Amino acid sequence: MGQRLNIEIVDHERTYANAYYHWSAYSGSAIQLTNHILTFYKKNVRRYSMHPILLAVKMLESTGAGVDYMEECRILNDEELSKFMPQAGLDRNTGLIAITETGIGDTERTEEGRVTIDIENETVIFRVCENFSVEEYDEYVKEYDYPTKEILPVIDDHHWCDGEPIPFERFDEFIDIYKKSIEGNEYYSFARKDGTAVGWIA
Repeated sequence: MGQRLNIEIVDHERTYANAYYHWSAYSGSAIQLTNHILTFYKKNVRRYSMHPILLAVKMLESTGAGVDYMEECRILNDEELSKFMPQAGLDRNTGLIAITETGIGDTERTEEGRVTIDIENETVIFRVCENFSVEEYDEYVKEYDYPTKEILPVIDDHHWCDGEPIPFERFDEFIDIYKKSIEGNEYYSFARKDGTAVGWIA
């Protein structure tokens, strides 16, 4: 994993919009962007709740993301989606929004990390970290001369780093887990009581 982050806004299973951020598939960057989007959502959900595609677009636009020329052309050729045209994008580093099936698929195919923000269930699935079973971490230690779990901070993350949904109202707790696990810890990793481990992408 490394550079290409996909943040998608969904309603259970349907993807309303996503955005490609070229240098942001790192745990800290992805957390920061997600927190920014959730803050916007909480302040504006009532304003845009009648139009979920528009809400999704506005959530992603709040990060500075916008649409590129190719996606703009696809949107203009779709009578329904043209009502929700995102702002013009600056570049792939700032973020490129897609709302067409083709554009959304292109972002998904290039992603190296994904954050799924579900506005129906008000949850986040965060997949910008590495998870290790007990056996996998032991092998990792042997192969890369990595520290044993005994010297890593032990933190209960509710398996949110495994893809368990994080409620919007508890995302601050997830941020605290990230901060506590990297404070004074050069390895950007933490262990769980069950022997499994998590490595942040840095």
